[in-house]
Amino acid sequence: MSNVWTEMTMTGCLASPGLVDRPHKIGWDEQSVHPFAVTCLKEEIQVTKKIRFWAEYEVKPGCIDQLREVAQQQSRWAKDGEPGSLAMNWYLSPDESRLYTFATEEDMDATWFHSKRQRENPFAEPFGELVETRRMCMYGPIDDKYKELMSKAGIEIEYFEWLTGFDRQTN
Repeated sequence: MSNVWTEMTMTGCLASPGLVDRPHKIGWDEQSVHPFAVTCLKEEIQVTKKIRFWAEYEVKPGCIDQLREVAQQQSRWAKDGEPGSLAMNWYLSPDESRLYTFATEEDMDATWFHSKRQRENPFAEPFGELVETRRMCMYGPIDDKYKELMSKAGIEIEYFEWLTGFDRQTN
């Protein structure tokens, strides 16, 4: 009888970091593989679908109180209306001159949904009046159509593809 572990093709956690994208036959028996290995593999597959967004903004002088309110409203609006938005976090520098945003979307479909919804976002324009964009980055499998649309709209974003890692957050 063949052992399922010797015939299983896997990538990710059980492969060496330089070979993550290539499948590997593993030759361990069931007793030699920790049960977490299969869970880890599943987590790595999920990580590659998530889209992460990071941005740095300069806060315009005298706008911090308004910005706090707009950020809270924007967060509520996204949380209530975008089920694929997994996280949206806002951070201020100690001197309150810079704002950093971090967001995580479930996948590219959720990213498209979020972007299309921005046309009706009542907080987008007030936000834009309170800050100057310094840098925007997106991480994950961003499709070329999305990149092209952002470029045509004059939105400068740096794109990064996932290399390796893990994510213990639950969806």
